[in-house]
Amino acid sequence: MKLISTITFLLLFLSSIGQSHTDKQEYTIDVKDLDAFHLYNRDGNVKVKGISGQVATMKVTRKLSTSSTRKLEEAKTEIRLDSIKEENAIYYFIQSNEHTFRIDEDGIGYYNSCCNSGWRDDRREVDYEFTIELEIPKSMNLFVATHREDLEIENFDGKLYARNHHDDLTAKNLGGVVALKTHHGDITASFTKNPSSDCSYKTHHGDIKIRYQDGLSSVAYFQSHHGSFFTDFDWSPQTVPVVKTNLKNGTRYKMSNRTAVKIGSGGPEQDFKTWHGDIYLLRNN
Repeated sequence: MKLISTITFLLLFLSSIGQSHTDKQEYTIDVKDLDAFHLYNRDGNVKVKGISGQVATMKVTRKLSTSSTRKLEEAKTEIRLDSIKEENAIYYFIQSNEHTFRIDEDGIGYYNSCCNSGWRDDRREVDYEFTIELEIPKSMNLFVATHREDLEIENFDGKLYARNHHDDLTAKNLGGVVALKTHHGDITASFTKNPSSDCSYKTHHGDIKIRYQDGLSSVAYFQSHHGSFFTDFDWSPQTVPVVKTNLKNGTRYKMSNRTAVKIGSGGPEQDFKTWHGDIYLLRNN
């Protein structure tokens, strides 16, 4: 009995040490016939660089860790980068047994998790991280997201929809229409040419700092409950639109709680929203 108890304790001890695995993969994707490229990571840093040409390349480093060899071998098969093609768009996403990847009616991807306690908790049998480096034609429409770790983008001229949650979102040398969103992190971006269409920047706990070229003409909307607004562009106050709703017992008029300013001669809307942070609208010197 003493020998059996010793062996059992040893096995439990070895199991608690854990097992880990790291591998790397490279992808070459011909995107000349595609309108949009979608990449949805979960845990792990994502870096995107815009390039010329019609071919995208992606380098993926996968790290898995768990408590036993059996679970690790299962994870090598079950937790992976997967892809699907829908019409003229391709979607890359993380496949695992704890969530389902879905696409909404607007063509935006999202994860439907099986548990409501978060992305990483004590019930997860395998911890995993995907570090992704993507080079993509800079004029494409790009939808890119990660949930934990930083998201970094540079040299991009196409329509850009970028989303993070726990960490920072950085996008530099932009030339197109952008929608940048995170929750706990900061948003930092710079433009090589000023936007010709509406753009939005939203976070909850972080600061927003956007740099534009000289000659910016825009109507900027600012909303922050605990922060301040800063700009080194000349500006003038702008009337905030009133929303009119016809009701059965009368008409309701609702004023926005945003602050609006006109920069230059006005033009495309630049929409800034944070709850706890400051907002900076600066020259790209």
